[in-house]
Amino acid sequence: MRSCQEITKLISKSIDHPLPWRTSIAVRMHIILCRLCNAFRRDQLALTDRLAQESERVREAEKDPNIRLSADAKKRLANAIGSRLL
Repeated sequence: MRSCQEITKLISKSIDHPLPWRTSIAVRMHIILCRLCNAFRRDQLALTDRLAQESERVREAEKDPNIRLSADAKKRLANAIGSRLL
């Protein structure tokens, strides 16, 4: 059986990329037996859903003409989060 450390890495990877079927079955079997890894998986899925909701909220807010950031504020935010999306 795979270790919890390996399973949590695979769970994180599976959020963005499908796992090979044998690996997916091994992960599923492990989380059936391991409540901690199962909780980790639930938390990862909840976090992913929350981030998707927040991203949508931000996209909608960007359409509001009453909400504007200066170029300097956008630059500071981009630097703070390490992103060039702004």
